[in-house]
Amino acid sequence: MKKTILAMAVPALMAAGAANASVSLYDQDGVSVTASGAMEVQYKKGTGEDSKAQLRLDDGDLALKTEVEISDSLTAIGAMEFAFEGADEVNVQEVDANGDVLVGGSTSKGQTKNASVVNDRLYVGLKGDFGTVTAGRQVVVLDDIGIGKDIEFGGGHDSGDAAIFADQVVKYTYDSDMFYAGVSTVLSEDGDSSTKENKYFDGRVGARFEGVDARVYFADWEKGDKSDEVKLMAIEAEYSIEGIGLAAGYGQSEEGKATKTKNKFIQLAADYSMGDTTFAVGYDKATNDKDDAEEQNIYANVTHQLHSNVKVYAEVGSQDAKNTAGKDVDTEMGYAAGLEVKF
Repeated sequence: MKKTILAMAVPALMAAGAANASVSLYDQDGVSVTASGAMEVQYKKGTGEDSKAQLRLDDGDLALKTEVEISDSLTAIGAMEFAFEGADEVNVQEVDANGDVLVGGSTSKGQTKNASVVNDRLYVGLKGDFGTVTAGRQVVVLDDIGIGKDIEFGGGHDSGDAAIFADQVVKYTYDSDMFYAGVSTVLSEDGDSSTKENKYFDGRVGARFEGVDARVYFADWEKGDKSDEVKLMAIEAEYSIEGIGLAAGYGQSEEGKATKTKNKFIQLAADYSMGDTTFAVGYDKATNDKDDAEEQNIYANVTHQLHSNVKVYAEVGSQDAKNTAGKDVDTEMGYAAGLEVKF
């Protein structure tokens, strides 16, 4: 899934997938250990003019998590997760020792670009009635941004199947069912007092009521030498009733110090569930005020749950794009079909 404006608006910290189901390995004396995993293979043809269909290892994740009850109101948590994917799928993006963002195809510490296994999460924390506090290699709050219902062919500011995370993340989240909030920061510290460290901070505030889930996101990044910065704001809302889901999102970012560029993005999506089958459509558009480049995506997909842990899907997508000179970029209809199995 593309991250066109998100990549432009907030420097990527890392990118990888995550497993989201679990089985219990141990649960005794206040200590629990769970394992989860996801395996997904798809046949896909992109929207580029010269794209050719291919079989892709889209996802392969393994996670171990533990919780230890310290008292009736306090629990310690820890997690480590790994991504197992083909060499052509690994695209690690990270902050280097000086806090500078290494963009696209760079390598993380101790891992080569062609690595097939990446440790993408390693964190510890505490949780209780006050919320959850965690520190380590993990996603930032902004990772949840986006209302897109696409599988492969959406754009806008939705990070989709990819996650935004870094090694030195400190995060706090709170959820009372009706109201929820969270903040996170990336420290980018290297132990050298002479280093001018980058600063990153983001957050979210949301509420759920009468079938509506609405939230606001913000993010602020500044380079250590103050030569560059990015600020982002976004608002999203989702409404669901009797198997029908409607969603909309709008956001804008401002990047640069001496010369500022404003990016705007919009997302619209809807889905309908009938038994174990869900149909979804969506549209998104991204523009900026620096040049005439823009991107619009439209997609439609169907997903069928063969089992709570097994799904098959198919999607078609089309892209209308212009380059910085405002000239049309040649594109073709894209499609994808796949199977995901998780535990």
